[in-house]
Amino acid sequence: MIDGNFGYFAGIPTMAVSGNHDTTYKSGTGSGETLKHFNYSIPEQSTGYGFYYSYSYGGVKFIMVNTNDLTSDSKLKADQLKWLENELKNKTERWTIVALHNPLYSPGKWGSGPSNTIALNLTAQLSDLFAKYKVDVVLQGHDHMISKTNPIGKNGLAVRCNTEKIDGVTYSVNPQGVIYVMNGPAGNQSRSVVYEHDESIYDYAEGSNVCSWAEFEINGDLITVYVKNASSGTAVTQKTWGIKKTA
Repeated sequence: MIDGNFGYFAGIPTMAVSGNHDTTYKSGTGSGETLKHFNYSIPEQSTGYGFYYSYSYGGVKFIMVNTNDLTSDSKLKADQLKWLENELKNKTERWTIVALHNPLYSPGKWGSGPSNTIALNLTAQLSDLFAKYKVDVVLQGHDHMISKTNPIGKNGLAVRCNTEKIDGVTYSVNPQGVIYVMNGPAGNQSRSVVYEHDESIYDYAEGSNVCSWAEFEINGDLITVYVKNASSGTAVTQKTWGIKKTA
């Protein structure tokens, strides 16, 4: 895929998040192969199962979590958890976006199943932490779904907020919680909703059978998101949403 789109990828920065295939590719050396493609400044860590790092750009703090870096009982390891809280505690940017592969909130088979210990343990470790430090958006993968939660506050409870429509886009105004999103399969392997989901938690939750992705525009006090797909061979906007800060 990267070779086929080399001209495009060569012209834009790409900030990767470690996923499950980065530990299984080429007999377990996938993370080493992944690092060959990118030149990142990362904190001191073991890279045997991927890598974690952060960066700032355009008034946004981006924190890239490695959900392969787990203990034997499927919890994020202490070193990364300590690093993550330190990054959140000391951020000064207007916006905070966290990206991770394994989802905390998903209507798919990897994020909703009562037997999925990784999702359950990551949610127990991270959901309240993200709410405490006022993370704005968490980007998730793995389940290949198209979903967006309402703002999630302490104890995993949805927190309602005022909304405002600007140019046809509905914005959550000063949400007191974290919005968790999945933007579908950018490549192949479509998935369907597996588990019934709590409608108080999700704004929308859908499967996807076409290549889909999201484009974020961040301009001062506004984040505007366009969820797109290529069902007709060209980019089509499927959903829009946003966040507005007034304080």
